[in-house]
Amino acid sequence: MELVAIQRVAGRPMSPAGARRGRPPQGDRRRAIIRAAREVLAGHGYAHTSLKQIADHAGIAPGLLGYYFPAKHTLLLAVVSELEHDLISPWRDAIDQHDQPLRRIAAAFDAAIDQWSQQPELFQILYDLSTLAHFDEEIANPIRQLMRSIRQVAEQELSQISNDLPTPLPASVDLPAAVTAGFHGALYEALTLGQDPTPALRTLRFMTLSAAATSYLAAGQTPPIDLAELRD
Repeated sequence: MELVAIQRVAGRPMSPAGARRGRPPQGDRRRAIIRAAREVLAGHGYAHTSLKQIADHAGIAPGLLGYYFPAKHTLLLAVVSELEHDLISPWRDAIDQHDQPLRRIAAAFDAAIDQWSQQPELFQILYDLSTLAHFDEEIANPIRQLMRSIRQVAEQELSQISNDLPTPLPASVDLPAAVTAGFHGALYEALTLGQDPTPALRTLRFMTLSAAATSYLAAGQTPPIDLAELRD
């Protein structure tokens, strides 16, 4: 049970009911535990993370953590659910600010690169769990769903972008598959080697924009983007 410090109001100890009102709401406590779990998972990996470590990092008793998340797998599902939101939402928000296809592509890559620089732990957890998913079916199911969601969003957005181009891409070209594979490959390799994936991601950005720009050239139009923007 958590210890609640006795506060004084008008010189008198606060009543137990008043003290309870000082505790964080259950929703806030739950989010704090998930945040602590993400930080511990990023630092130690799933295989070397225990519920006690997460409880210590969250500053709560293990019994209280067990009240919210009875098992490690239950907590993992909550972490993966938040990962899906945190990985996909910034990308969608960045794309939705633009109507022009090439700028939508540029915005998507820029958002992903910014996310890597600000929250690399999201990708550390994702690829750590992806590796373990080969051996643990309980982990595999939520991770596969997360990867499918990322791929689905990429397919939806890039299909819309392709439809807005003046000439369609060749039927044999699967741009969503190439982009997501290149994106995950660059990040996974960088994490494995301890390197910065930004140059590889910027190269992938340039290649994708260049492929889309050929659609305008094929239609006899000038691509509506400066060469400098392709290189940024």
